[in-house]
Amino acid sequence: MTQPSDELIRLARVSTEARQAALGSPYTEETWEAWRTATETFMAAVTAEATGQNRYELEMAAKKAAQQLGAPPAEES
Repeated sequence: MTQPSDELIRLARVSTEARQAALGSPYTEETWEAWRTATETFMAAVTAEATGQNRYELEMAAKKAAQQLGAPPAEES
């Protein structure tokens, strides 16, 4: 299985948070530009790190790891 670096996971998380901020507020060029910039940075890092690996698998592994880091703790019953 493809294992993304901690930095790639962090960039995926930043991109996801920027997307949520853009979608969760009224449209402004600044919020959408932040999302575009964060996503461009993440994608460039995926390409740079994917040497000898499947780029798509690396991207998906980073996004999955970023989601797991951001998951809220389970509530106790």
